[in-house]
Amino acid sequence: METNRLIACAHRLHILQVIYITFNPGNDSITGLRRLIGLTRSNPHIKIEPSGGIVPLLAVMQDGDWQRVSRTVAVHGLIHAGDDFLESIARDVEKVAVSDHGAKGLFTSRERNFVEVAALITKAVMTPDLCDEVKAWGLNLFSDPRMVMEDDLPGIKFTVQDMDYNVLLTVKLDGWSGRMAVNDLGWGNVAYTQPIQLQFLIRSNLEQCVERMTQPKTA
Repeated sequence: METNRLIACAHRLHILQVIYITFNPGNDSITGLRRLIGLTRSNPHIKIEPSGGIVPLLAVMQDGDWQRVSRTVAVHGLIHAGDDFLESIARDVEKVAVSDHGAKGLFTSRERNFVEVAALITKAVMTPDLCDEVKAWGLNLFSDPRMVMEDDLPGIKFTVQDMDYNVLLTVKLDGWSGRMAVNDLGWGNVAYTQPIQLQFLIRSNLEQCVERMTQPKTA
């Protein structure tokens, strides 16, 4: 897996979010597993999901063979891992994933799939009622889906703009973690599951948009 992509994915996780790491087929990737288990022993904030069981993974390490053990390991707290560690295991990682959320379909390398999912989310969020509410303030609501939106990760950026196309409000949806952010003030710790979440963020910040728009300009 590309090092930059793995680092970006780890950094975008929230504290309680589990990441599922699938190691490459072939026994060479066991080096990455060894490093991961070593990290869990040295950092108490990073743990392997107990449901999978650590014993089979220890057996893999000892035998140097995956045999029939799953190559996918669920890890808590990888956000606490340093870039040096992530760089050291990236070559051994085939892919990563998180638990299901409403924007998960955006995390794809297939442009057609991305466009289709982005269109569905945009349509569900930008309902006629919401667009009319924004227009009632003399503003417009736009959607800007991108396969690479920020930190090499996909997402959708919703913006409220005035008639001169000045951006007054930005609400972002991250396609990897499902986290949402308003005006670059930091990613929230709730994953996207339904359109009403983004609609609430847009509606609740509309008044502040208008206040900024109507403030008298100082010389």
